[in-house]
Amino acid sequence: MKTVNSEKVLEALKNGYFGTAAYDDEIGDYSLCHTEIADPYDNECGWECAEWYLVDDDDDETLIARCNGYEGIEWMQNDDQLLELLKDEDTVDELKDKVQPYTITGDLIAGARAAMFEDAEDGYEGECKIWVMYNYYQSTLGAPVNAVMAADNNDELLFGSQAEAAAYLEPDDDDDTYYLSHGEAVRPSYRIVKA
Repeated sequence: MKTVNSEKVLEALKNGYFGTAAYDDEIGDYSLCHTEIADPYDNECGWECAEWYLVDDDDDETLIARCNGYEGIEWMQNDDQLLELLKDEDTVDELKDKVQPYTITGDLIAGARAAMFEDAEDGYEGECKIWVMYNYYQSTLGAPVNAVMAADNNDELLFGSQAEAAAYLEPDDDDDTYYLSHGEAVRPSYRIVKA
């Protein structure tokens, strides 16, 4: 049994989504691999989940379970199908012990959104947006997720150039006081990105 570590095989498991794919362990005649993937704009607010695959020597994969972080583990193969694949009830039990619920933090969706943008270099003359990266303590309820800066009506702010966006971030006066919100560790940081 070979260990799945081919970047090509692991990348294929992500099905084009943003995220990670990794080899976990050997289970019977298979490699157990899992992905943590996200789509930042599907269903308006995006989604993220984990999926587990059994991959054989020919790099053929079988999706066995998924977890969206809310509803627990959803087994894509029933016990009879898992037994047919793994040939042994103890191995099926071992597999079920290794597949653990996925916890959503929002970081994966935020990372997917950030990866969609290219930084605008100093002097860039095309349209720009400002990517806001919040810094809240992990246990803070209702903390905002990283996103494009928006106006009060939730429309994304659009600037004519990198310089215009940078000027927007400058304080109006000499008082550079920033008041932290509840649960906020430090002020946000910003990236000026191409629109």
